[in-house]
Amino acid sequence: MSSGTLRVFALPSLEEQVSVALRVLLPPQSPVIVDWCGLVASRRSLYVIDLRCGSVVREMPLLFAARPCIIAEGASVFVQCDEAIRVRLQDCQRGFSRHCSFRSFEQRQSKARAEQSAASTNAITIDLLAARDFQPSVSTVADAMAHIPRNRWMAIVAALGTRREDMLFDRGKESSLILAAKQLDPPPLFAVFSWTACEKQNVASRCRRAGADAVICSAEGLTDLLVAPAPRVLCLAGEETTMTVQSVARKYNFTVVRVATNAEALDHVLHRGPWGAVIAALGTRRGVDLIFDAADDRSTLISVVKRLQPSPTMVVFSHTACKHGVMSQACMDAGADSVLCTAEDLEKLVAAIEASRASFLLDTSAPDVPPEPIPDIEEEPPASPFPIYRTTAEYPIVASRVEQNRELERKLGPSHPALKDLKSLLREIEDMLDSLPHPLTVTSLSSPLPPVRFVHISDTHHHHKNVFLPPGEVLLHTGDLVGNYGDRDIFKHLADFVDWLFKIESRFKLIVVIAGNHDTLLDEQRYPADAAKAKKPFIESLPSNVVYLENGLVEYQGLKIWGSPTVSCREETLGKRYLSNAFERPRAQRQQIWSKIPEGLDVLMTHAPPHQIRTSECGCELLLERLRRLREPPKFHCFGHDHDYFGVEAKGKTIFINGALEEVRRMDPARAAQLCGWVFDIPRKDTDVVMRPTMSMAGGTVGKLESQDFWKPHEQMLVGMAVLPGGHFVATACPREIRGWAWPGDRKGSVPYLLWTVSTLPHNVGGTCCEVTSLLWLPSPVTAGRLAVFGECDGSLVICELQLCASFGDAPGLASA
Repeated sequence: MSSGTLRVFALPSLEEQVSVALRVLLPPQSPVIVDWCGLVASRRSLYVIDLRCGSVVREMPLLFAARPCIIAEGASVFVQCDEAIRVRLQDCQRGFSRHCSFRSFEQRQSKARAEQSAASTNAITIDLLAARDFQPSVSTVADAMAHIPRNRWMAIVAALGTRREDMLFDRGKESSLILAAKQLDPPPLFAVFSWTACEKQNVASRCRRAGADAVICSAEGLTDLLVAPAPRVLCLAGEETTMTVQSVARKYNFTVVRVATNAEALDHVLHRGPWGAVIAALGTRRGVDLIFDAADDRSTLISVVKRLQPSPTMVVFSHTACKHGVMSQACMDAGADSVLCTAEDLEKLVAAIEASRASFLLDTSAPDVPPEPIPDIEEEPPASPFPIYRTTAEYPIVASRVEQNRELERKLGPSHPALKDLKSLLREIEDMLDSLPHPLTVTSLSSPLPPVRFVHISDTHHHHKNVFLPPGEVLLHTGDLVGNYGDRDIFKHLADFVDWLFKIESRFKLIVVIAGNHDTLLDEQRYPADAAKAKKPFIESLPSNVVYLENGLVEYQGLKIWGSPTVSCREETLGKRYLSNAFERPRAQRQQIWSKIPEGLDVLMTHAPPHQIRTSECGCELLLERLRRLREPPKFHCFGHDHDYFGVEAKGKTIFINGALEEVRRMDPARAAQLCGWVFDIPRKDTDVVMRPTMSMAGGTVGKLESQDFWKPHEQMLVGMAVLPGGHFVATACPREIRGWAWPGDRKGSVPYLLWTVSTLPHNVGGTCCEVTSLLWLPSPVTAGRLAVFGECDGSLVICELQLCASFGDAPGLASA
């Protein structure tokens, strides 16, 4: 390796076989080669290189590694960073070179490139309604014209063509293929796949004028095309409502198809899509057009719509539902995305759908060519362990929203109606932050001891992967982990949430979670059967630094955090039972629960807001009364539940934060846009206390590791690592300590556990303690093996051997020094 180039030579001729220019600084290390696969690390990335062709097939981020060490053993890859080990577990026990996930990634890349290459040279027809896969490509316009009537197509993708027989524009400024496609009922999406059209605006405009829905030049653009909302609206309503829908849809060139019964609507949804939106009135005739046909709080139509992939926007258009909050809430709980009753609100929604569609269909990605790697740049270590936000504009929620608004403006234009609400939201957030008595985070480090930084999110509803988490020390989630709107597999949602926690656990010292009213699987009182299946496995499977609170307290660094999922009982307040009624408790029970809120809290976590604070009708009066009676109210009160009041405000000695992200997600045309959590600081109180909840796991377990996870076996600088064949035993070293770990590396998600600890190397003659610098495993035909331990003491090299026991379970003995 030299100057960021990996060079491979053949032995014994020393003839250079492969030269791979990574264009990054490669620190001193020993690259690992397994069959065709080469592994090498920069300070921040692990590169997987196909040595047959000299191409990088995978790049994985690392924590900073000044002197990385890579070991490929059994079904695992271990990469030693400065303070952590990145572990990549494979899905099977077979040979690394044949079945590792790196190879499957390359195969997926090859398949995608092959599909893309075919798209650039042939007219490709895609029948996703039937098989969700590519149909055999056709090579001429005549063949494509012959295929069109034979099936119902979701999308047709064609290149511009280079020969007379495959020329897309065969009729001057028009295309026979596009015209034929648009005459189908329903018409498929039509995309032109062309680098030329993407690079030249006049060519792209010509394609769109001829009727093309999109001009793309990459696999990502093709994927976006297939999930973009279709410009078609299905309307189950009376004449007056249909006319309103048609007048609005006409402005955005959306087609409206009207049906009169539930049966017709279900047939169109299932067999005559795709649809950008399904708009339905409540209906009046049971068994004909009444949409709540399954039960008082369930709708077959809404459930079927939400099961589609991609799912259309489901709208209930009803004056009755808008007038009565109970009915509106029932529609949302059943799975509706929106409940409205005016042309103005409908226009906002259709504009958002159109903006989402335009955002998808405008392919701004670069052609699929390998990007140039970004060189590693030596950075000065920050004076603070977290960013300092000196102005409102730098605060994460504001900065991320500004950036996303700019991206939408670039794609849609600054005057697009969908941006109006997002810009208004941004101004509201800025005004709220400016009106606080003091900033939420420190603007400078006046004390050598930094405060504890908290990050707060809520109401992610199974969209946790779209949440941007700013750097912090403690993450708070105040409930509604799952999205049980309509018929959803909330068991899977809960499992996905746990998987996500494992992916982010290394970024926080402590993660505190409470449930919400949608998390029915965790409520033993209302749902004993479901909770019996889900609650205990959920709690037991959490990472070691995650605490689940249910009317309880956890302390961290001397700071007190109390959390409760309790919410008001709508059977009591509104006279109706809802499916999303987890932890809804009657007045007497809430009174008892809120009385347990202790004095002098630093953070209070509840799912429900207090009455009339960052909420309209969802707040709890009893909770507000309890807060008013406290002599020492909490410094911060974090909650969610009311999606319409995302924000922050100060009252008395408490700052109240509503972190509900669901409505912010729905407002954004790019539904996959990252949502940002709130950030705030609290001065550290007790530096000797790390955590006081009962969270430790037996045997010294660090926590379950999954694919692409970080493991910190010492919580300090790592200087050595040794892995025995098979990957079942791992030894790790920091300067003053060596640890032995049992590691069932052939099973994904297996849990490592501590076997033994050796505190230091033997003292030298003068009694000075030596520091470990590296480890090396030495095989032995008689015993389990030996660990060669290299150390340094007063400028001298110290080497000793530790004899490993056959079971590895006992501390090793000193073989020689």
